[in-house]
Amino acid sequence: MPFKDGSAGLKFSVKNNTSEKQELQWKVSLTQEFPMAKGTFDLGAPKSFSPAFSGPMEGRMVVEAKSGKESTLLAPNFNPLNIYSAKIEVSDSASKTVSKERAIGGFAGVPKAPAPVKFDGKLGDPAWQSAQVLNLNEERQYFVLAKEAKWKGPEDLSGKLRFLWDDQYLYLGLEVTDDVFCNPAEDGEIWRGDGVQLIVDPCRESAEKPGRYDYAFALGKKGPQAWCYFSASPTSPLGEAKDVLLKVTPSGVKGGMVYEIAIPWTRLAPFKPAVGRNFGLGVIINEDDGPGRGSFIGWFGCAHSKQLGMNGDLILEGPR
Repeated sequence: MPFKDGSAGLKFSVKNNTSEKQELQWKVSLTQEFPMAKGTFDLGAPKSFSPAFSGPMEGRMVVEAKSGKESTLLAPNFNPLNIYSAKIEVSDSASKTVSKERAIGGFAGVPKAPAPVKFDGKLGDPAWQSAQVLNLNEERQYFVLAKEAKWKGPEDLSGKLRFLWDDQYLYLGLEVTDDVFCNPAEDGEIWRGDGVQLIVDPCRESAEKPGRYDYAFALGKKGPQAWCYFSASPTSPLGEAKDVLLKVTPSGVKGGMVYEIAIPWTRLAPFKPAVGRNFGLGVIINEDDGPGRGSFIGWFGCAHSKQLGMNGDLILEGPR
């Protein structure tokens, strides 16, 4: 569940597929936290965590035949940049137990745009005002690739990230602050310079993954380009993604840029958009001050490792 009034959480649904009413016992476990540090996550070194949920983490429920129930647990002490491991176990009266475990993080709500979002080079469409601002402006989000790379603060490299959606596209708006802009690359090499990279898990709610998406967006030698390096579906071929709408505009302040991106949902298959659905995503801003990519700053997903377990959650909401 997305952050609202300072709290975020999880919702679980239980379905009774039998022809008889069932009394079930459920228990939620959420005891591990993976802090973001140096632009990545050490998934082998969890920290202990105790969520301050507003309600109990276990209980009983009666579910009618061929029916289902939902329950929500909210807590004010989730860190919006950390990853958590959540597990639910449900047992019936015969002590048969089913369980499900998954990673959660970010808790970012994405409002639905009332009309197609217009690109103007400055995020001027009114729909952007309803979007949550996700900041990339802390040292713990900064990942060093080159020995000489060092983050000198938000004026060196930082960003303000927003998301919207409609039935056709996922929209990404990103304002980048950068002291130097450099990207002399083209085509599949655009990730080597200043630009944006996404790692996407289209099946966040499932333990079985058909694959992942790796996209880069940059203003390079050939102008604005979008490129797909990994795909989870035949509907999203590798190579230049010309069906992605992309506008990259200098902000007018040093090397700053404004990125306006619209990704067709076919480019994120098998995910299908609907209110309440969520998918995993990580965003990084690559930095090249001249000698090549030396670092990046990110909202989840360490693009260097390509691990889906490092993504945050984008949760589709209705219009605000």
